[in-house]
Amino acid sequence: PLPTERRVGFIAQDVKAALSAHAPQWTNIVGSKFFGNQELLTLDYSRLCCVLWGKVRQLEDRLASLEST
Repeated sequence: PLPTERRVGFIAQDVKAALSAHAPQWTNIVGSKFFGNQELLTLDYSRLCCVLWGKVRQLEDRLASLEST
């Protein structure tokens, strides 16, 4: 059975859409598994953290550049 308690996390469909548009080479972050005959999307958070950290570094560099002008 699916969990009934409230949980926090990203919506896999949103992550998949963003990756498809901006980073189609990252195909190992979104996966899927079946519960009965229903396919559910899954996220590999350990891999997603690497992507998010890279984006944070890019934004920090951009901010530093904007602050120095």
